[in-house]
Amino acid sequence: MTDIRGINQLLDAFEFLDDYELWLLGPISDVKLKERIKGGCKNIRYFGVVEPYEVFSYIQQADIGIITFLPLPNHLNTLATKPFEYMACGKPIIMSNFNYWQETFKDSSLYVNPLKPQEIIDRIKELLENKELISKMGELNKELSQNSYNWQKESQKLLNLYKELEELK
Repeated sequence: MTDIRGINQLLDAFEFLDDYELWLLGPISDVKLKERIKGGCKNIRYFGVVEPYEVFSYIQQADIGIITFLPLPNHLNTLATKPFEYMACGKPIIMSNFNYWQETFKDSSLYVNPLKPQEIIDRIKELLENKELISKMGELNKELSQNSYNWQKESQKLLNLYKELEELK
């Protein structure tokens, strides 16, 4: 967990979300951030570092997945792993409003300006107070992970690219 991945804005948002809890997993190298999280941050449960195979059990128990990376050049046009993990577990997602992410994930997520905790609060409430939307997005994400965003589909694209490159020789 690092500042550039939007953790401080998430913590700020959860200070005002009395009815909801933020679950955090993984290492924290920043001393101030570690103190903030372990020092009684409101509505936060920190599980520490868990084995990679355990991550999915936590996601399965959660209601939604949140990924609010800050708008830095390295984040704007990249695909993080987390949305795909959330999708594989059939979870609705709240994520940063980067154009590339919106074009890629479309209706599978709600989008926020990651620098604005109030937007994060509003989207969390919108999602968690609408069971129909949670269900619809969760089903869509499960379907997308099974039929579009999976290694079998992607490996075929890679093999086709290799064939095309071989034919150009």
